[in-house]
Amino acid sequence: MLNLLGLMDHPDAGELTVRGRRAADLDALGRARLRCAHIGFVFQFDSLLPEFTIMENALMPARLAAANGLSAEPAASAEARATALLESLGIGALRDRFPSQTSGGERQRAAIARALINRPSVILADEPTGNLDRANGDRVFADFRRVARELGAAVVLVTHDEPAAAAADRILRMADGRLA
Repeated sequence: MLNLLGLMDHPDAGELTVRGRRAADLDALGRARLRCAHIGFVFQFDSLLPEFTIMENALMPARLAAANGLSAEPAASAEARATALLESLGIGALRDRFPSQTSGGERQRAAIARALINRPSVILADEPTGNLDRANGDRVFADFRRVARELGAAVVLVTHDEPAAAAADRILRMADGRLA
């Protein structure tokens, strides 16, 4: 489901429309541009690039948007926003560390900052706390939910964590690949 919503897969049937545009009418570049500008991703495993600092990882989508002509935002403005996001998520002091120098919960909060840096209208999250212990998972989820609300982003969360699901505004359940 997240691959469909994230414009990475094509539906076998039906139609997917994102921001008024039929996904079937978009080429690979058009889908990539929509993803970069309007969709943030948070995965179960942080997927941070190990050779970049926490700040550089958080800034990566903004830099990609600028490099591909999707944003005319000055680099200093994007960096200020990344700094604010990292601070808001409680990891501002880690900005110059590499992922290997941080804990799992800290890396996941950096991944959330990365997902939010371009101010997406929707965030697709696949088990974002699944590899964390309960305390870290609860903190990451609370931070994620708070920051997403502050930015006005919708969140589509896939989880097997019943307490996390219970905090959602709307719950849809899937069974065998279909909405139940």
